[in-house]
Amino acid sequence: MILIVGHGPSLKGAKRGKEIDLHEVVRLKQFTRFHESEDYGTKTDYICSSTEACLGMLKNKVDVKEYWLYPKLGEYDKNIHDAFKSKPHYVALNETKIWNDKFKKETGYHKGLGAYGRNISTGLAAIVIAAARLKPEKIILAGFDTLLDPTIEYESVFNPGTKHKHMHFWAIENKMLKEISSHYNVEFITL
Repeated sequence: MILIVGHGPSLKGAKRGKEIDLHEVVRLKQFTRFHESEDYGTKTDYICSSTEACLGMLKNKVDVKEYWLYPKLGEYDKNIHDAFKSKPHYVALNETKIWNDKFKKETGYHKGLGAYGRNISTGLAAIVIAAARLKPEKIILAGFDTLLDPTIEYESVFNPGTKHKHMHFWAIENKMLKEISSHYNVEFITL
């Protein structure tokens, strides 16, 4: 069973850190600079970030099984491999392209939408990569507040005070969870 820690505030004050650390844990981006361990835990087996922002993950002072690099634009600078040469890493181009193509179709993506209609969130990418790469029977989602309930306004503990009503197309990503579950034969449960 895999547990992925998102940036939603629902874990804040919940004191679930020890429970989180009982699992194999995936974290997003530069998690160490904002999470309270009693709420979010400390264990980190995998870290996922976009290829555009992944160098920030190298600032984390943890040893991980693997860094997951998400090329959200469908391509990436191959020099990234040099930056991660001494670190286990995986560029999830093929896995995420499938879902970004579906996402663009659902959003009716065109250049006028800017960044928000062209790719799935890093959180959903981590879910896809975990399902495809690790093939667990179940994935626990913790702190994925708006993805799980698109009626909740998005708020990130990664960037405190950040509230973007239209940060992503959360209703579309929520709908995609069912497709991802079926495609990879994985059950999603919440913490």
